[in-house]
Amino acid sequence: MSFTTLATLSFAIAAVLALAVLYWSGPKAWYLHVLSVVVGVAIGMAPTPTQFNKPVTSIIVGVPFVFLVVWGLAAPFFIRRRRSA
Repeated sequence: MSFTTLATLSFAIAAVLALAVLYWSGPKAWYLHVLSVVVGVAIGMAPTPTQFNKPVTSIIVGVPFVFLVVWGLAAPFFIRRRRSA
């Protein structure tokens, strides 16, 4: 399995897992989703030390980045409407 395939599969699993968590638990408070996006972007933008700049590090950093950003940005699409009785 090539690195590109492994990275794509890992990132796709992280995105699907974030959507599954949103589906089953529903969105939380808005500030948690904003914080999730901020932390995800901070993780993604953090410089990688030269000795750790390897392909595996891209997956280790990329999976939490994708999970947090997808979980944070997809929350408005999972708002459950209350029915008035």
